[in-house]
Amino acid sequence: MSQTTRNATIFGSAFVVLAVIIIVVIATLGGGKAPRGAGTGITTRVAPASIVSGLANVTTAELTEAASGGSQVAFTSSSGPVFPIKASPLSANGKPLVLYVGAEYCPFCAATRWALVVALDKFGSFSGLDVTASSPVDFAPNTHTLSFVHAKYHSQYLAFESIEELGNSCSSVSRNPNPPPPYVCNSLADYQTLQRPDAAQSRLLSTYDSARYVGQANAGAIPFIDIGNRWIEAGAPYAGSTGVPPSSLSGLSWQQIVDTLSAPISGSPGQAILGAANHYIAAFCNLISGSKPAICHAAIVTAVEKTIQ
Repeated sequence: MSQTTRNATIFGSAFVVLAVIIIVVIATLGGGKAPRGAGTGITTRVAPASIVSGLANVTTAELTEAASGGSQVAFTSSSGPVFPIKASPLSANGKPLVLYVGAEYCPFCAATRWALVVALDKFGSFSGLDVTASSPVDFAPNTHTLSFVHAKYHSQYLAFESIEELGNSCSSVSRNPNPPPPYVCNSLADYQTLQRPDAAQSRLLSTYDSARYVGQANAGAIPFIDIGNRWIEAGAPYAGSTGVPPSSLSGLSWQQIVDTLSAPISGSPGQAILGAANHYIAAFCNLISGSKPAICHAAIVTAVEKTIQ
């Protein structure tokens, strides 16, 4: 081999090594564009009858087995996510009002809706529920859930209003330098707008989803739930570890999530969802004066109600 050939070979080998290093560095630092469609969420559609009926037909025995949700549920505490407040009662059409504000992209909203619907179903019924999933480019991507965008709630005991502010598809995505997930949405502005709070709802948000009522760490959090101006929720009613919803719902279909409710054994997603539902039920019962539905007299509900006073 001539010296010239040898030098060319060495240079060529060095160039290949350098190119590999550059590729590795780019991959490591998250350079490059995300694949087309990486931010596209699951299409929202009408909830199958089996999902709607499965939630409506959760039994008192199943709620009792779930109890307060064990270590998976964190409802009221000094750090939230649910805070008791003293304010004028919130009502609509002569009934205590529960206001929910969330978004389809939000995985914590995704986990919360299951418990909220189970609880509200004990006081009335829904029409127009949809199924969807949280964002594919957020924490606990594609958490299967429900959506309130087209929902109507019918009850003689409670009024319910819901706002899903943003959808689950992000139009501008980048590689995540600290996966998982592998990609992240560049800005909340890159999610499509679905619904906007009206003036009264906006006033409740600005007043109560604030540091004064929920602490600096929770201010502005969703899901935001105003339970009759008796409790304010800023965030999901779960313990916050990686072993509870929404993390524990990862990979489960809508039907599989509903199926877990029929066997809410200790540590299961079903226990977490029904445990949170028991807290909502107890809070709703507390709002109602006069005649109350039978669920308010169940032993598990009266026991949980004492813990949230």
